[in-house]
Amino acid sequence: MAAHNATKECIFEIGGNRILRVDSFSHLGHIITSNLNDYEDILQKRNCFIGQVNNVLCFFKQLNCATKIELLKSY
Repeated sequence: MAAHNATKECIFEIGGNRILRVDSFSHLGHIITSNLNDYEDILQKRNCFIGQVNNVLCFFKQLNCATKIELLKSY
């Protein structure tokens, strides 16, 4: 007796064009995954925030520490 694969690939089409299945995609700035996990979205937002903080610190490197802290609080 041949083994039967219980999982079948679902095929969706719109206007005769096949819709590809992906594990994640970006929509309105958020990453949506097939398992509905927020990890990739949180990681992307965290990395973006770290980049913005580094830009502020680099641009205002001549200011004293207290002023930079106030800038980051207001940012």
